[in-house]
Parts: sequence; structure tokens; C-alpha cells
Amino acid sequence: MDTGTVNSGEQVDRQSRILEAALDLLSRHGISGVNMRAVAREAGVALGLVNYYYEDKTSLIRAALHRIDEHDLMLLASDPASSADEQLRTALHRVA
Repeated sequence: MDTGTVNSGEQVDRQSRILEAALDLLSRHGISGVNMRAVAREAGVALGLVNYYYEDKTSLIRAALHRIDEHDLMLLASDPASSADEQLRTALHRVA
């Protein structure tokens, strides 16, 4: 088994859990409720791991907000096989 692939997958999963925890804390408590220790606790990872991926609270929040941007863009992704009206309806259903 290729351990590099497993480690890479685990790394992505941990980083994803950290970002999801940051987003959850942001939604519940706002920016003031987000700190590295709280994110680590929420994600179920060591504080050192959060600090490994993100230099500080600002870089963590920036990454979390970037994830929201990416998700929003995916919601509005067009389907060339559909008409413009159908694409708009589909996008609105995803958002709603």
C-alpha cells in the first residue's frame, strides 16, 4: 500500500475537519468565538495541528471564508446542456 497516498488523504481530512470546525464556530459565535484552541477542540485534533496548517487566527478565518466562496461558486456552476432558465432554477433550488 502506498503510505504517501494514505497520509495525503488523512492530511486533507484533518485540514477539512479544521476548516469545518472554524466555520461552525463562526456561525455560532462570530469571529470573536474563533480561536485556535476552540477550533482544535471542535475538530477533535491537537492544537499543534491547527497551528501547523494555519499561522494564526486570521489565516484560518481567511481559509474558512475562501471555502464558503468556493462552495457558493459551485452552487452557481452552469450546465451547458441546460437552458439559461433551467440553470437559474437549478441554482436557486440549490441555494434555497
